[in-house]
Amino acid sequence: MRFLIEFDGPLVDVEPVYSAAYRGAIEQAGWSRIDHDTFWRLFRAKGRQADLLPGAKPAKVEAFWADFEARLDSHAYLSAMTPFDTTRGAVQKLAKDKKIIVVFLGGNGAARRAVLEKHGLLEWVNRVEAVPSDPRLRPAALRNLAAGDKRTIAVTTSDTLIRAANEAELVSVGLTCGPCAAPRLHRAGVGVVYASLIELVDSLRNGGAELAIAGLLPQTT
Repeated sequence: MRFLIEFDGPLVDVEPVYSAAYRGAIEQAGWSRIDHDTFWRLFRAKGRQADLLPGAKPAKVEAFWADFEARLDSHAYLSAMTPFDTTRGAVQKLAKDKKIIVVFLGGNGAARRAVLEKHGLLEWVNRVEAVPSDPRLRPAALRNLAAGDKRTIAVTTSDTLIRAANEAELVSVGLTCGPCAAPRLHRAGVGVVYASLIELVDSLRNGGAELAIAGLLPQTT
């Protein structure tokens, strides 16, 4: 079995950093700021379609999102991300006799590797790989990372990666501990939804019935 696990969300708590990036970008835009809970609710529900700058012209809105996303991929913001309390235990359990490849959308692999190393997670990971920014190339990239393993599971908090995993014909697991609420994950066509990575571990330990329904092939001897 092989796991393609997204860095941002499944492994680290992104909520505080997303909030800080929003505050920085909205201040740079010179626009009124909403409170954290409202921002997080709107963003998890709609992503880039969330109306975080009411009344702003399209060019200003686009500049805001570009700034926001650049912050999230910067060393300063990525280095502030920390794993959940259950991340290390979950990764250790998934890593036994299995392969873990950490994937991410963005260009800053070095900062993400540094976080994994700092928190003692890199030793359980086979590779850290960027997913192409071009949506047309993402399914092929995920298939290559699966390397023909028919029991590969893509674990993500991103509707973007769920769609790519589905096109790559991989079993997709969506986690609600990141920037996408469950309805967004379902609209993207997710196979199974759990609250966190440790819930996936527990499901596999208990036979993974939901995963089998989602298309995970039985283990062969």
